[in-house]
Amino acid sequence: MFRSQTMTFLVFMMIVLSVRVLLVGKVQIVLGDPAAGAQAVTVGSDSSPAQDAALAPEGQPEQVEEGSPVAAPVPAQAIENLFDEGSQERRGDIPPSPPQQSQRSPARRPSRSRGSKKAPEPSEEHLPKDWRRYLRPNIDVIMNKEELTKMDSSGEVEFKANKYGQPIVDLKVRTHGGYRRVQLERVFLPFLPESDWGGDNRTEARYKTCALVGNSGTNIATGQGEDIDRHDAVFRINYAPTRHFEYDVGNKTTFDIVNKENCLKLAKGEHRWRRPTSTLIMWEAHSRVIRNQVYLKLLRSRGVQGKRLWLLSPAVVTVSRMVWLTIKKDIEEDIHKIRMKMNEDVGFDRNLFTPFVLRKALKLGAAKPGDEMFSFHAKPMSGIVSLFFAIQLCNSVDLYGFDPFTSEAKSRYHYFDDRAGMVNVHSFDMALEILRRISKAFPMRIHSRASKISSFAAPS
Repeated sequence: MFRSQTMTFLVFMMIVLSVRVLLVGKVQIVLGDPAAGAQAVTVGSDSSPAQDAALAPEGQPEQVEEGSPVAAPVPAQAIENLFDEGSQERRGDIPPSPPQQSQRSPARRPSRSRGSKKAPEPSEEHLPKDWRRYLRPNIDVIMNKEELTKMDSSGEVEFKANKYGQPIVDLKVRTHGGYRRVQLERVFLPFLPESDWGGDNRTEARYKTCALVGNSGTNIATGQGEDIDRHDAVFRINYAPTRHFEYDVGNKTTFDIVNKENCLKLAKGEHRWRRPTSTLIMWEAHSRVIRNQVYLKLLRSRGVQGKRLWLLSPAVVTVSRMVWLTIKKDIEEDIHKIRMKMNEDVGFDRNLFTPFVLRKALKLGAAKPGDEMFSFHAKPMSGIVSLFFAIQLCNSVDLYGFDPFTSEAKSRYHYFDDRAGMVNVHSFDMALEILRRISKAFPMRIHSRASKISSFAAPS
């Protein structure tokens, strides 16, 4: 009797186990004592490791440099990511494949919050030794129709589409290291100029004198508005307002270089379109995600009719970051040299270093062999891209409102609002030093509270 009941119970347990295998697909059986390091064996698996891997989201980077045997000397992905704040995209213009639909769950990967991915910084061997020749290279400044085929340019080709089914055109963009192909959504085609607007170091620029107006609170009570408006072209950053601030920042605007946040405010009606109108430069156009999630909303918004909206070439973004990182490295190395000399208790020629480098080294103190070199924040401001855009179009540039901001500053971060400054993201003191070094190689004047005009190369 007892044996019969035991056999019935064993048969019942085998049936239950079989049902679990069919429903769940995988069952772990522990062999031995768990406390003694028992081995877990999976039985009843309905997929192989290769099949599970095939279900995982795609993660292979795309090829974006084509059309030239000359390789770019700098890894553009590492440089371009320094500007990204929200969504991080593998450098390129082809979207990642959408997740495959399956009744089974794909293999889970460690989750990462949006925007938490830290962008890699390019190693020193990838940065150019001489950044000066990249101030005005022979690159495309604005995405344009010049390299398109006649059929693409007229919009007659309808059968080319990206992985999401969006009609596209193959755009060929000239970079400092060859050419880059961008699969641009066709909806942007009517906004592309027929040809580029820039000038390289062998041709005349479009404007003789230009003013680039920063958004620093030190613009307040300067009375430099008339000086700004006298320039042939005036560049402004992130759609900063001029109304009620004309006395200090002027009213004339030729170009507005705008990031994704302020483009979205324009699309939502939180910003009013500037009058008289200016040319809007969308400088994060290298990102397919930003083009689709921000720029398309702007194109479909009210009030955009009749406006000139241009996409900045990714080559300008890459070159600006490359020069920024190279000068940043030079400054950090100069500071470290002085700190090591201080430890050795030997004299050094102060004339070999700038006042900023000397002050920073003295503040940090002596360094010992093996000490890690001091490093500034790597992320540049939007004003750096704006400056490089202006350099490509102008014979000379005057900078206003680029004074460094510190947490102890008595002035406001912006001249038009009470927003808190981001001192933990940007190194504003180093930024001014970088601008001073650029002004030694290009006709540029820095108008600041510290000195009315700081210039090392007189404008022509």
